[in-house]
Amino acid sequence: MAELESISPDRFRSLLETKSDISNYHITEEVIIDNDYIVGNKAVTITNCTFNFEFQIKGIQLNQKYFFINCIFTQRFLAVDLELKNLQFSNCTFNQYFTSKNLKAFLIHFEFCHFDLQKTLIIDQFKAEKFKFLKNESNRDIQLIPQDVRLIALAGSESKNSITLSSRGNKNVIDNLFLEFNSNHKTDFLLRNLNVRYAQIHGELKESTLSINNVKLQIGIIKYFFNFGNMLINSLLPLSEASILVMKGANLGNAIISSTDFSKFTTVEVSNCNLVDIVPVNIVWCKSNSLKAKNSLNDRKETYRQLKIVADKNLDVPTKLMFHQYEMRAYLKILKCQKGNFSDRFILRTNQISNNHGLSWHFSLFWLLGFSILWYTLAKYTLGETVYAPELIGSEIGKFINFINPAHYFGRIFDAKSDIYTTNARLFDGLSRITSAYFIYQFVGAFRKYSKK
Repeated sequence: MAELESISPDRFRSLLETKSDISNYHITEEVIIDNDYIVGNKAVTITNCTFNFEFQIKGIQLNQKYFFINCIFTQRFLAVDLELKNLQFSNCTFNQYFTSKNLKAFLIHFEFCHFDLQKTLIIDQFKAEKFKFLKNESNRDIQLIPQDVRLIALAGSESKNSITLSSRGNKNVIDNLFLEFNSNHKTDFLLRNLNVRYAQIHGELKESTLSINNVKLQIGIIKYFFNFGNMLINSLLPLSEASILVMKGANLGNAIISSTDFSKFTTVEVSNCNLVDIVPVNIVWCKSNSLKAKNSLNDRKETYRQLKIVADKNLDVPTKLMFHQYEMRAYLKILKCQKGNFSDRFILRTNQISNNHGLSWHFSLFWLLGFSILWYTLAKYTLGETVYAPELIGSEIGKFINFINPAHYFGRIFDAKSDIYTTNARLFDGLSRITSAYFIYQFVGAFRKYSKK
């Protein structure tokens, strides 16, 4: 590293008026850059400089760009009442605080910086089109509270601290939010009280925590994300009536998801994801129509299967039954698209229409009564018992109820002697025994849906 030349603040300001690259200086007193000084170049790069006292930059400098590289700020860096184009820091060290007040810029960028602080760092009261806080190390927690930002990009580092991004109650909407994780990062992230049009999370969460609390989303994407650490999602809400959630190639691990109504999202797309270990608490799952858009049948079937397992682990029987029904419907559609497998299609289809895959007893009752009336009428007609008399109604009802019993005795129901039994009547009676037995079984099975293992 080159030896630093000690200069005064006035000399440093004069360099700003003439040079676009300033490097290898040690500034021994407080530096103030404001509208009283004319910066000679619209883009100034300050490299390998040490500022022993407070550094202040303020005023309206609309098209000005400042880029600090490998600089050390031993006292506070103040950006107060400042409006400029870009303010960037790379590999810089802050031994005190970065303080912003009424800061407005197109780009505010911190990357690979080190914060050696005595207490929590709060960066607030700033507006920007783009704010990037990437792979910075800090010995204390950091709070980011923007007033109005269009794009935010965050990434952690190997230092063990937390970064909190919140809105402090303002209603401004963040257009884009990108959050990146790496297996060697130890930074915890807390996102809370945010309104976001587009949010994307990716990477590998391993030795850190991601907590999302009271966040409203227009489009939320979890893409190629693997949770081997701690993930907590609480009160995830749609930003509008056309909000979308997308999960692709993700493993949510043992994520705890609570107080969220997924049915309020217009579309939930899940593809090639592992959801079997998530822990749902006070969750309302979306219906099958919300999971259809752009999802293949195989993806839908696998998603339903995994959510069924999740519900079963948490003893949530109604939800388990709902996803079992969705899974069977999706499987039936898959079989319809394939050649062969007639026997499986037949079984699934008859289960669907007879008791809705074990969930609806009234389907079975309807079919049981319908087929029994059909076979009973045909048998009576074949035997010639077609005389109607009002006084026989009670007797016929009793005979019909007995006829529904698959183990009924033919001679006690029909007033016919054995020598006039016809083949057709016996055929209809035999068919009635088969259909009655089947639909009674389906009827009883539907009533046992809450006690099935």
